[in-house]
Amino acid sequence: MVVVASSGAGIAEIATTLFLSSGTVRNYLSLAIQKLDARNRFEAARLAKEKGWIWAVGQWPAVPSRGYDVDEESAAAGNRL
Repeated sequence: MVVVASSGAGIAEIATTLFLSSGTVRNYLSLAIQKLDARNRFEAARLAKEKGWIWAVGQWPAVPSRGYDVDEESAAAGNRL
């Protein structure tokens, strides 16, 4: 949510994009700003990225395996054994 908010989107647009009510968006953003001790949602997004709490699209961290064995060829194809 903080990432969408930092793009300049308004509360209503964020709510529509994330299928939330405007009140929920305001509350969540307020909590994130407070937790990060930020002055606004743009600073909150920057701080959250610095702390590793959020990532840009395409930069997601590796997800650990859930106990399934996956060979390299299957992993490259996106398949699990």
